[in-house]
Parts: sequence; C-alpha cells; structure tokens
Amino acid sequence: MTTTPCPHCGEAHPPFAKFCPKTGGAILPIPSEQFAKSSDEIVCPHCGDMHAANARFCPTSGETLLSPSPQPQRSQWRLIIGCGVIGLSLIIIGLIGWMVGNAPKPIVQISATVTPTLTITPSTTPTRTPTVTPSRTPTPTITRTPTRTPIPVTGATEKSDIDGMTLVYIGASDFIMGSNIPSSRYNRRDAMPERRVYLDGFWIDQTEVTNGMYALCVRANVCQPPNPTRSETRSSYYGSSQYNDYPVIYVTWDDARTYCEWAGRRLPTEAEWEKAARGTNGPSYPWGNAYPYTNLLNFNFSVGDTSRVGQYPGGKSPYSVFDMAGNVWEWVADFYDENYYPVAPNQNPKGPLSGTGRSFRGGGFGNTDVDEVRATYRGGTGPNARSPAIGIRCAK
Repeated sequence: MTTTPCPHCGEAHPPFAKFCPKTGGAILPIPSEQFAKSSDEIVCPHCGDMHAANARFCPTSGETLLSPSPQPQRSQWRLIIGCGVIGLSLIIIGLIGWMVGNAPKPIVQISATVTPTLTITPSTTPTRTPTVTPSRTPTPTITRTPTRTPIPVTGATEKSDIDGMTLVYIGASDFIMGSNIPSSRYNRRDAMPERRVYLDGFWIDQTEVTNGMYALCVRANVCQPPNPTRSETRSSYYGSSQYNDYPVIYVTWDDARTYCEWAGRRLPTEAEWEKAARGTNGPSYPWGNAYPYTNLLNFNFSVGDTSRVGQYPGGKSPYSVFDMAGNVWEWVADFYDENYYPVAPNQNPKGPLSGTGRSFRGGGFGNTDVDEVRATYRGGTGPNARSPAIGIRCAK
C-alpha cells in the first residue's frame, strides 16, 4: 500500500485518508496512477484494502465507493484549453459575421437615398451654367460701359433728338454767386450776399427755346400754344415760319416746365442758370465786365422786339451759351424769395421749398437799366404770368 507523509504531522497515513487523525487537517488525495494496482482492483479510500473494481461499497466500513476517474495529464489540460480558445474564437467570428450579415439593410437604404441625390446634381449643374453665363455678360457690362465711362468735358455739346436743341455741358465746380452791391436803380438786395457755391455738373440749352421747337411739343399734343401768338411789334409771330428761330414768348411757368419735360429735360435752377451765364470767377455780365453795348446783346429797345437766337456771339458766356443777357427773360425752377440768398445752402441750392412766385433771369429786349441785364439780377412774378419778354431755356 502506498503511503505519503502527512503535510500536517509528518507521519504516514493511508493513501486515501482525507483528514489527518492528529490535527484534522485536510489531506490531498494521491493521484490514482500511484495506487492503482490493476484495472480490476481499486484501493479503498476508507479502509485502505484492495476491492474489486466494480465494488460499490467498502466491505469493511460500508462506505460508498466511487471509481477513481483518471486525472487528466498536463498535456490534456493544454488540449482542452486550446479547444476552448478555438471554440470561443469561432463564436466571436460567428457573431461578427452575424452583425455583418445584418448590416446590408441600412446600407441598401442609404444607397437608395443617395442615388436620387446624385441624379439631381448633374441635372442642376448644366441648367445653371448656360443660364447665368449669357445673362451676366451682355446685360450690365456691354450696356453700361459706353454710357457711363465717358465723362463730358466742360464745353462739350450734344444735340437733342427730340427738339434739335444743342446743349452745352458745364462741369462740377464751385463758382461765385450773388453780389455784394445792391441794384443801383431800385436798391434791390435780393441777390446779396456774394458767396461761393458748389454745383454738380449739368447740361444747359445753348440758346433760348425757339418758336419752331415749341411748335413740335404743341403738335405732339403735350404743350399749349402761346397766348397770344403775336410779339411786341409783330401781329403774326408764333406759327409764322419767318420767326421759327426766334424765342417763344407768352408762355407761363407751367408751360415752360411742361415743354422741358417733354423734351427730356427740366428747368434749370437759379444757381445753374447763373453759373452758365457768368462762369466761375464772378464777372458782371456773360462776356465779362465791359459795358453792355448793343453789339453784345439785345436790350434797351435797340431792336424794339425779340431777335433771332444766337445772333450776338460777342455776348456769349464763358461756356459759349448765347443770349444769357437781353433778348428775353427765362423761367427757372426756383420759387422766388427775396430773402433766400442769406440762408441758401452752399452746395447745389434748389431755391425755397415753397412760395407764391417763380423766378426768371437774364433781362429782356425792353429793359433799359444796365443792372437788369447783369448775370446776378433776379426777377420774380406769379407762375401764370405771360409776357412778350419771357421765354424758356432748359437744362438736365
């Protein structure tokens, strides 16, 4: 019988004793390969004797016998562990495969969603390209460049396609407006004080509007005929081809405004009119400071009535604008207010906001005082007034 020293007391006990008889400590059993005698007998763990391998109870103690199962060797444990690892790996691989196998459903849905997006993109791109490119290139670039690029030079001229009037361009700058000297005849102070005023560039008619030009507006059913149609000394004036190049007269302020608007222009402001008449340095008359002799203008009844427009080239202004002194007065846009100048702005003044009268400038053929044909002289009357010595000049 195989024995082994007790790990508790050091003595030998039966090979299959479970507890030390002295200390009661647990004793590990001896592996079966140390005590198995043969495949037909086993060592009883209770009495230590040999019994038949198929005995179920110990004949000495009556305790149940369990056939000792062969203990696995170390190599067998390694095999078992390896198989377990392999099995676990297969389970993980199978789980991953299951997850991958179920993944195609959302992928199919996404691909179905993306497909129409890809279809829309190519259809949108070709639609925008041909539409935007031709629209932008011709419209703003080609149309605006020739119109806005050339800046008119002061003194440049152009001809109206509507009434045939020649216009002169006067560039932006400041000029001397008004006077510090009251009128000698009436001691009028409505043109005081003298000051520097800035104006943007503008165009102005080179001559007064003629009978022939005004007749075009009447034939267009826009303007009313002058009333009356005679002049100071002529019974037949408007409507007579003999006087087509003479200034139209007997027109109200509204008639003048209507004509200028029909012609694509407007009435000039007092400031524009005065700058066109005297330039920037402030002379007394359009031609300078020389006395107004009759070779320079039609005034003081030297002719006794109106004269053909542009007939006095010696009296033209620094911008080559004719008849700014004499012949006929000319309606301007502003309301008339004799106290306006001291409070007027120094940049692009447009006259009082309201009033009962309208201004006119320039002097006429019947004025006898040299002050009345000065470039600074102001006149004012009711807008419905008609006179054989008041006509029209437009601007834009």
